[in-house]
Amino acid sequence: MFSKRNRFVIKEIAVEMKARTEGHSSITSLKSVYYMSKVSLAIIIDKMRKEMV
Repeated sequence: MFSKRNRFVIKEIAVEMKARTEGHSSITSLKSVYYMSKVSLAIIIDKMRKEMV
């Protein structure tokens, strides 16, 4: 958000990833919901901040 607001160029780059061969993810369903909530709140606050400034 900061980069776009300050007119930096943002590019998307494709990557190739290998499948997990050992272990298991430490991200649970609850942690996923928590993370999505935090990111959504940050986006909302940033949008409000731009309008105020």
